[in-house]
Amino acid sequence: MIQTAQKAHIPIFTVSPTDPKRGTLFDLGADFYEIGVKIGQLAVKVLQGADPAMIPVENYVPKFLSVNELALAGLKDPWRLPADIRASADILVDEGGVHRRSTKPRVVVAKGVTAKPLARKWKINIIEYITTIETEEGERGILAGLSEAGLVRGRDYDVRIRNAHGDMATVSTLVDTAVTDGADLLITVTTPALQAALRRGGSTPIVFTVVSDGIAAGAGRTVNDHLPNVTGIQYKGAYPDMLALIREFFPTIRVLGTLVVPGEVNMVREKERLLQAARVAGMEVVTVAVSSSAEMSDAALALTSRKVDAICHLPGNLVSAGFPSVVKAARQARVPIFGFQSRQARDGAVLALARDYFDSGREAGLVAARVMRGENPATIPFRVYDKNKLMVNVKAARDIELVLPPALIKKAKEVIGQ
Repeated sequence: MIQTAQKAHIPIFTVSPTDPKRGTLFDLGADFYEIGVKIGQLAVKVLQGADPAMIPVENYVPKFLSVNELALAGLKDPWRLPADIRASADILVDEGGVHRRSTKPRVVVAKGVTAKPLARKWKINIIEYITTIETEEGERGILAGLSEAGLVRGRDYDVRIRNAHGDMATVSTLVDTAVTDGADLLITVTTPALQAALRRGGSTPIVFTVVSDGIAAGAGRTVNDHLPNVTGIQYKGAYPDMLALIREFFPTIRVLGTLVVPGEVNMVREKERLLQAARVAGMEVVTVAVSSSAEMSDAALALTSRKVDAICHLPGNLVSAGFPSVVKAARQARVPIFGFQSRQARDGAVLALARDYFDSGREAGLVAARVMRGENPATIPFRVYDKNKLMVNVKAARDIELVLPPALIKKAKEVIGQ
């Protein structure tokens, strides 16, 4: 139908929002994610003893508006989008890409669903090693997860956020201070924060997120056999998937370069996973070590001088903060960057299989709520979070004179700079 309408140069509207880039001018209808959340909350009422016969069937249509400005091109009549329509859209597609306008959390509080207050108010300390977009997204996700679980800030818990701004000695001090202040629960964001909590947190319950490998960080032997006071959400790097994409769409790329921070145990572990995936894919990986932010620029230039075909940028605290230096060196050398964080795709990587740090933080918040309601962390396995979104940056490719295959662009969930 879209192809037929485009040939006739007329617009299409639907009442079923799905893919905002599919070609419709606007879609106004129900947000089925929010409907699903409400169904889950109704299920909670039943599990808590409510009689389904006493719960009325409700006509529930949470409004969701998706507008695609690119669909105006080629119409036979002079259609225009009023400013108020653009401003009210939950999703707007324009030449700059896909923009989510709605800032409200994707959680709906179902009518009549109220969680009972906890027996006591908990003192939560969120411990962060460094300030990055990823840690900020994780932090927001944690608070959203606690809210989604029915816990009320100020009633069920107070929260204190402590950030070491990249200093390892400081993050240990923050854990000491939290324990001294009587924290009932530590929620750690990033691997260094988790390691500090493991060393100095004593028996205080710990829930971690934005961590590549809790086992490598020292929190346990397996996802089920771990320290009795620790649980959390760890990532599974999408290295085999990334290398498969490279082989499919960029078959001439055989040598990948990456920066590694030896002092970050998560990066050392991720490097090994990348090397293993590369061996299976028949590719080579060149690594350059970097130990401080002052070394990032020189290390990036050293990496591109090693005759690499592309940079595969591993996720890590130091290298994420110094990513602009990598982008600058890659542009000078005319080599593409493949990454694993959404910010990298927006800041200069050609391709990213991006992790959702907000959603993984949300999962950690839900786990924290289970602990606060009395569940033993020892019985909660580490959850491996493996959701990734394919993003491509057309402008970044143009900057290095790289032509992206149309099939790759079509495959992407988000296209930047098209």
